Amino acid sequence: MPLTGLSCTNCARADSTNVSKLQGISEDNVDFASEKPSISFDLAQISEKEIIGCIYRSGYGVATWKIELPDMGLQDNTDALTMEKFLLKQNGLIDESIRLVKNRLIIKNLWM
Repeated sequence: MPLTGLSCTNCARADSTNVSKLQGISEDNVDFASEKPSISFDLAQISEKEIIGCIYRSGYGVATWKIELPDMGLQDNTDALTMEKFLLKQNGLIDESIRLVKNRLIIKNLWM
């Protein structure tokens, strides 16, 4: 997950320190040059969303993307909600940002 808002190595160190304090984190290192953290954690104790929340509370961000999938065969909002429930179980979706617009599925706040 690429980080945003890092302006120096001290920023990278500060973010790493804050994330390291969370329960379930066994290792957290941020490479300032690539702006990517290397985080080892116990999924039974903490989720990716909680880690990302800590990053945001520390004053930094996570780079996200938006994907639009045309003609998914979804007929109404019930179909979109069913698809949303399935997608939210997958890794990489930060929050509930799935919409059905003119039979196109729009997914925001995805990180890879």
